[in-house]
Amino acid sequence: MAEKKPLNGTVILAEQQLKGRGTLERKWISPRGGIWFSVIIRPCIPPEKISFLSLAAALAVCETLIEKTMLFPKIKWPNDILINHKKVSGILVDAAIKGRKLEYAVVGIGINANVDVKKIISILGQNSAVTSIKEELLGKYVNRQIFLRILFERLEGYLFQLELSKSGPMVILNKVVERLENSNARQAIEQMNEMIENLS
Repeated sequence: MAEKKPLNGTVILAEQQLKGRGTLERKWISPRGGIWFSVIIRPCIPPEKISFLSLAAALAVCETLIEKTMLFPKIKWPNDILINHKKVSGILVDAAIKGRKLEYAVVGIGINANVDVKKIISILGQNSAVTSIKEELLGKYVNRQIFLRILFERLEGYLFQLELSKSGPMVILNKVVERLENSNARQAIEQMNEMIENLS
């Protein structure tokens, strides 16, 4: 669909996924009740900034969780969202680059919203550190439509920062650092800082 040049910001939303995938082609269990979507974007940014797209998405998910649920999410570098050290969301970014131009990017986000964690663990195994919003809210359901509206607003705001503000990448990186779960991302952060300096 992205190759057919749909409107910038086109969203593909699924009630469930039969072949959901995570990082390194790992299987992502996507039953009904979750929030599973991809958004096709055509940001006016150089290819060097692609890595900031997943960070922008991670921040958008975290801030939506805080606003909608008052939970306290953390980012496990570079693209997982955790609550109480358990994974609640994952992000993947696929991009098409031609020459020095970013043609498009597909930002895929999966969120265990109103899913039964026991069903996921029964497939992945008892040692799986997985949770859902519903689980963390002690059985309370989250309104997925309202959650998505807030999430899209947050994501759009960060994309505008990447496109229009020289300080956008640094603002995003600093906010991510504040929310980091794992300290072993220091080297990657230093590399991204160096990249930002080279882009300035």
